[in-house]
Formats: sequence, C-alpha cells, structure tokens
Amino acid sequence: MSVEEREAFRALERCVKGKLYLRTLWGDEFEIGEITPVRRGFGSKKGRPDCVAWIELKMDILGVKAKAKIPIPVEIEIKAGIGGVKPDYKPLLESEGIELPMIVVGGTKREEREEQCQAKVKLTITQLPFERIKLVY
Repeated sequence: MSVEEREAFRALERCVKGKLYLRTLWGDEFEIGEITPVRRGFGSKKGRPDCVAWIELKMDILGVKAKAKIPIPVEIEIKAGIGGVKPDYKPLLESEGIELPMIVVGGTKREEREEQCQAKVKLTITQLPFERIKLVY
C-alpha cells in the first residue's frame, strides 16, 4: 500500500468510522448499525478497490430483525484518476456485493429464506484530488 493509500485510508477512518443511530419522530434513539472502513491491499498485494467503507444496518422493522450491508468503494488512483477505476470496483460488486432485506406482510405463518438475484446497480463515481484529503482530514 502506497503512502497515498495509507493517508487516504486514515482520512477515511477519521471521517466515517463509528456507530449509526436512528432518532425517531418521538425522540427515542436507537443504535442501528455502524460504518467500518476496511483496507483491502497490503504490502505488494493490490486491493480491488483499495478500501471499502462498509455500512452495516441492523434494525427492527415491524418486529423483524432486518440487516443490510452496503459497500462504498474507495480507490486511490493518483495518476489515472476517474478513468482507471473500473477494474477495481467490478470485482467487489461481483464477489461481495450488497445485502438488502425485504419484508413481506401477509401469509399464514412466519417464514424466512434467502434469495439471490441479479440487480442493476447505479454507481455514482466522484473524483476527489488527493490534496483535498490532506487539507480536510
């Protein structure tokens, strides 16, 4: 991992690592998850992408423990910029992907099962100059 990758990862940790809370309209507050930055490349091993900020949600919805896991890939491309990221985000989305809950109200008994399906994912990619990270975080 390069110096820029280490600095960007440290900035990511300072920016987003922590617990997530929900404050209801009635003023109650509940912990519902956390954001965990993860480095994927170490030493000479290339991370694809370099880092991922995982958003994990665990909350009670209509008496069901719903869980979701959503990745925010972070790629450090000092020279190539935004044009060089496709080889880095595709493996993440194809291997680990996104976990989403679904709740069905109806039927005669409580059942659970897991399904996998192909899904269209819209990836909005934003380029941020490395200098901005050093100034802000």
